[in-house]
Amino acid sequence: MKCINLILFTGMLAFLLAGCASQKTAKTVHERGWIGGHYALVKGKPARVQITGLSCDTPAATAGLCPGDFVLKLNHQPVTSLSAFQRTIDGGAPGSLLTLTAYHDGQVAEYKVPVGREKYVKAGSFTMYVPTVVHSWSFFWPTPGFSLVFAGYLENPEQRNELGKAQEVYDENWTAFLGIAEFSHGAKVIAQEPVATTQ
Repeated sequence: MKCINLILFTGMLAFLLAGCASQKTAKTVHERGWIGGHYALVKGKPARVQITGLSCDTPAATAGLCPGDFVLKLNHQPVTSLSAFQRTIDGGAPGSLLTLTAYHDGQVAEYKVPVGREKYVKAGSFTMYVPTVVHSWSFFWPTPGFSLVFAGYLENPEQRNELGKAQEVYDENWTAFLGIAEFSHGAKVIAQEPVATTQ
């Protein structure tokens, strides 16, 4: 009976604390390159990145790219992974130009995309919840992860979100959970802005 009461108490506590999270962010504001959009890697030969979403006021949209387009090359280098694609954009200097070779409207063309500026602070979260779902995460590189209902880990360095009308968005790099506790680390984006080109 004591064991059952303990389980019920733990479940009630987890339920009351579900969704409650505390975030601790660094005070230093960091910057990285930004062109906007949501992307997904399409495997094949050759590999390519598809634009799955794009707001009209982003640098990529201003350059003429549209949702559904496929990016084949970035700065004349073939796209081989989404993480490498994002790192190149992140490392772009605001005001510089990136050359994207994309399949658009039935033909391949080059687009000069001005690099904007994204401001963020490093952030993390701690959440108490009731684990109920076994996630179908991959054990294999480059996206190692696992889920055993009460323990799990997942890397997600490729996630990017558009700020839109929100005051801030959270880009999660990794998340891990043990029992009723979940931890994550990433970047809290506080600003995204176009920058006039210097070239």
